[in-house]
Amino acid sequence: MRILVAPDKFKGTLSAQRAAEAMIRGARVVHPDASFVLRPSADGGEGTLDAFVLALGGRVRVVRVTGPLGGHVDAQVALIEGDTAVIEMATASGLSLVTGPPDPLNAHTYGTGELIAAASEIPEVQRIVVGVGGSASTDGGTGAARALGWRFLDAAGKELELGGGHLVDLARIEGPPSRSQVAVTAACDVDNPLLGANGAARVFSAQKGATREDIERLEQGLDVLAQVLRRDVGVDVATIASGGAGGGLGAGLFAFFGANLRPGLDLLAEMSGLEDDIRTSDLVITGEGRMDRASLGGKAPIAIARLAQLHDKPCVVVAGDLQLERQELRRNGIGTAVGLLQSGGSALADTDPDAAVAKAVEGALRMRLERKEGRPLRRR
Repeated sequence: MRILVAPDKFKGTLSAQRAAEAMIRGARVVHPDASFVLRPSADGGEGTLDAFVLALGGRVRVVRVTGPLGGHVDAQVALIEGDTAVIEMATASGLSLVTGPPDPLNAHTYGTGELIAAASEIPEVQRIVVGVGGSASTDGGTGAARALGWRFLDAAGKELELGGGHLVDLARIEGPPSRSQVAVTAACDVDNPLLGANGAARVFSAQKGATREDIERLEQGLDVLAQVLRRDVGVDVATIASGGAGGGLGAGLFAFFGANLRPGLDLLAEMSGLEDDIRTSDLVITGEGRMDRASLGGKAPIAIARLAQLHDKPCVVVAGDLQLERQELRRNGIGTAVGLLQSGGSALADTDPDAAVAKAVEGALRMRLERKEGRPLRRR
């Protein structure tokens, strides 16, 4: 029996690598003779760069850039496959970098632009993959664009301050004197549009500390940005899929960098051969820290389960917090699912998350076999 183990991170608790290792320990209890393929995954959010390097190899450079609220942070550029650089906005402009009070109106993506510039200057790089997810900001990618020479002006011709809260005063956009010829691909962790009820501000900015008033200001600013982009740049970003990823960085990469927007897990699967691993496995195990309706928009475990379903492979999921109904799980190719919070495993998860995940996988696989064989299995 060949089992593919391909979880995303359990945010704030376990990296994708550690989660995968814990899952294998649990699976071996039930399937001691199985062979395992370990493939930690990511969808554009935190851990994306590591997932590409683990799957494809490469070397990593550290680049000092501007953090999401100023100051400096050390971010990474990974060089893979000879001519491709992978960067991750979460390492430059991520919410995890905000150590003090959140400031959703002033948080920005300038550091992500600096990271793109640094990758562009590496002579052999012809394509940059940008992991778009885990952001602290809702600035529509304007900070990143400013780092590459774009200007965002108010009615008096004054440069706007950084941050999505200032976009309500945007009157004119001016392009840089020259643009990089390096191709950009955005690996997006959600498919939400830039604007509206399912857009960047109204769905995601509350988790970045935005109040109701902040959310409306950010939404208004992104709407102004979309209108001015349409007039000054000739690009319509209002409704493109994944435009709302990364606080609107998806839309910004599309408009200012000519980026191709892709679901992050699909891109990783395509470049690393993950789909072939699924096709040649007998069982797929995946998971993440929280699985809810937002996961349906392109998060790694759902994308993996859908690929498993495409190839008629059974899929087992373990999540820290499982918020999806059984019917939703089955529609997306998940036959067995366990949530640590829902199954009483949260206490162990707090003290020993590795053991909690291993135990949950063991339980999920026993449950699957008991259903399949129609009888309870003997516990060891």
